[in-house]
Amino acid sequence: MLRIGGTVGMPRPGTCETTRFTETRGAFAISTDDNKAVIRQLFDELWGSGNVSAADRFYAPGPQLDGLKQFATDLYAAIPDWRVTIDELVAEDDKVVVRWTGRGTNLGSWDGGTPTGQPVTSTGIDIERLVDGMIVEENGEVDMLGFLRQLDSGPDSGSHQD
Repeated sequence: MLRIGGTVGMPRPGTCETTRFTETRGAFAISTDDNKAVIRQLFDELWGSGNVSAADRFYAPGPQLDGLKQFATDLYAAIPDWRVTIDELVAEDDKVVVRWTGRGTNLGSWDGGTPTGQPVTSTGIDIERLVDGMIVEENGEVDMLGFLRQLDSGPDSGSHQD
């Protein structure tokens, strides 16, 4: 059923498309273009529209998925119009690196704080490792200090005492 450099007759999860496989180091892996497409779809469905349940289609089950869904639920409760755009997307082998910018308005409580009603912007870089079209590992850096300061929750924001 598999053909090196060809397609498989099975659809990818959540699509009607066939998946292109290439042989790498003796094993089959989804192409870097397909992995990038998975990340674009994730950012569109989860971080572009606030559909937290969409994470189930992109992440392997486990504590990482549970933590991500809780974070996204809290984030959208505090910033209901939060939208993330992809600034850069690079893939090699089974990894995809995405540099992103998120923007929204703080209309709800974040970690018990009072909503500011002000715009919030944050940036980050994630490195996603995919297996069979699913994210199995994620490492990232987010400007949380800048994010929290905009929500009056970080150091030097005036909401915490030393």
